[in-house]
Order: sequence, then C-alpha cells, then structure tokens
Amino acid sequence: LTMGTRVDGWPSAGGTALRSSIPTQVANPLPTIPLHRSVNLFPLSNYTFGTKDAQSERDHSVQARFQRMREEYEK
Repeated sequence: LTMGTRVDGWPSAGGTALRSSIPTQVANPLPTIPLHRSVNLFPLSNYTFGTKDAQSERDHSVQARFQRMREEYEK
C-alpha cells in the first residue's frame, strides 16, 4: 500500500491511490436457471377436498380443564 503523505502526516490529495493485493471477486447476482423446465400436472380428481366438523370443548372453563388434566395425570 502506498500513498503520498504531507508534512503533518495526513495523506496528500495528489498521492497515489491505495492498492490491494487481494483480488476482487464479483458475485453472480442471478444463478442460472434453465429456460425449459418440465412440471408434472395431475388432475384435481386425484384429490379429495372437504371440511371437518368442529370438535366440542370438553371443559366449560380453563380452570375446569386444568382440574380434568390433574385428575387424568394422577391416574
């Protein structure tokens, strides 16, 4: 690294630029993606769609749930 310095120790404006021995590496911003890709499509008749019925709560409150859990744990 070389650079011209003034009498007061600060770098001079007209000095040589800093040079590094480390080579610069340019990152590839976009990875190469094949232009033609195949996608397997399957008919929707291969799948089933539906809904589930809501499950009712076993306990009427949080305290009742904790009490039931304690009783089941003690068994």
